[in-house]
Parts: sequence; C-alpha cells; structure tokens
Amino acid sequence: MPATVLIAGATGLIGASVLQTISKDSKYDITALVRSEDKAKKVAEITGVKTIVGSLEDTELLTNKAAEFDVITKDTDADLVETYNGLPHNPPAKAVVDAGAAGCVKTFTVYPPTVWGAPSGPLFEAGIAHVGSIQLPLSIKTSIGRGQGGVVGEGLSVWNHAHVDDTASFYVTLLGKAVDGSAPSGAKDGHYIIENGEYQYKKLAETYTKALHAAGKSASPEPTKFEQKEFEAIGFLFILGTNSTTAGPRARSLGWTPKYSTDDFYAWVPKEVDAAIAGKLAGGVY
Repeated sequence: MPATVLIAGATGLIGASVLQTISKDSKYDITALVRSEDKAKKVAEITGVKTIVGSLEDTELLTNKAAEFDVITKDTDADLVETYNGLPHNPPAKAVVDAGAAGCVKTFTVYPPTVWGAPSGPLFEAGIAHVGSIQLPLSIKTSIGRGQGGVVGEGLSVWNHAHVDDTASFYVTLLGKAVDGSAPSGAKDGHYIIENGEYQYKKLAETYTKALHAAGKSASPEPTKFEQKEFEAIGFLFILGTNSTTAGPRARSLGWTPKYSTDDFYAWVPKEVDAAIAGKLAGGVY
C-alpha cells in the first residue's frame, strides 16, 4: 500500500523539484498543499497528485488533515513557528524538534545551505513554481544599483553550497528512507545537513564583479566594500559577512551522492549576473 504523503511548499524551489520526482513513484500517494485554487488545479493537472487549498497559517485545516498522512514534508521557510504553536499534540514549544524529543512523531529536520542553479521540469516551465532567492542575487542586484561590484568587509566569510537538483535529490532519498524506517529520526539523530563544498565570499564577489564589469554594470572589475548606507538600506546584506559552514556526513550516510562541485558553483555565477541584468533570475540562490 502506498505511503500517504502531504507536501507543503509544493510550488517552491525545493518543494516543486521534489514533487516532480516523487509524483512519478508508485510508492507514494501524494497530496500537495497549495495556496490558491488556480495553482492547485494546475499542480494537479501537471503532476497528477491530489491537492488541498490552504497554507501553513491555516492551523485548523492542518490539524484536521495531519492525521490522514503517513508523512508530512514541509519544504518551506522555518520562520513560521507561530503556525506550529497553534497545532496540538506536540507541547511545549510545538516545533518539529520538540515533537521528536517528545516521541509524538518521527521527525527529520533538513538544513540546506546556499542553494543555487536552475531548476527544471513542468512546474517551472508552466510558471507555477517560483525560485526563492537571497544570497547571490542580493549581492549582484545591490552591486548593479551602486554601479560597482561590492563585497561585505574583506570577503573572508565562508558558506556551504548545494545545487538545487542535489538538494532535491536528498529530500527524495530521505523520504524513501523515512518510509522504510531505515533513516535515523528524532531530536538527536534526525538532523540532516546538506552541503557539497564551501565557497569564499571574496572569490564569489570577484567572480560576479568581473561579469558585471564586462557587461558595463561595474566601474571596476575588482569589488569594493559595501558601505554603511547600503547595510542600513538592505538589512540582510551584513549576514553575508558571517560564516555558515557545516558538514553533512549523516546525509551522505543515507546514500545521497551530490554531483555539483564548488567549481560548478563559481561557473554558474555569470549566468546569475546575466539574469539580474535582464531583470529576471536564472534559477537563483535560496
């Protein structure tokens, strides 16, 4: 009998990539949580899955529906803690980790890094799925606005990365292992870090600044420091000057084998520059 799966965030960068893959697998009976009637209809037509119209803020809907599924996967922002606080059965904080610690459900928490690359497939081609975009597009767009490629501080910060296809493939791998019971779960062992290498912000800034200069969008081919006024105008910008480095042996222990390297990441950057100049994203960075 197929495992029943509710997938939230089914039209996001990662969620749509995952949905397109698992919708073809007879091991799963899938329902997608979609915000609007129009999108729900299109998702159903393209993927063949069932849909529920609603959002993670619809606590009554989620409370009534949650018990109907063997697996619930939420490929969306982790900031909606108040949403989970409205759901019963997992006190006291009612967030995922606390639920796992309490033994109410088997929990699996996934930590993606900088996610990059162009997603593909019918949901993206139809314009239904969107691309979340923060780190790289933010730096590039801010640089275009000032007419000069910029860098935060000395550019010594280091972050992990993973291609969107590699990221989605881990979610699919984890789902399979969760259903067959072979993936460690819970507050202690159910944490999975996705990464396939590190990039230094200085080299990243040098790469996009050269591309911007070649396109006539940066006065110099070398990045200069972002100024205080730019940090004040764009609150998240300073975060790029911090370190975000991890290691993902537990994810790999499930058999996950990412394909795209750090060299591939840097090679992608000029495409992101071209997309930013054109006023659209060529995939993006989550």
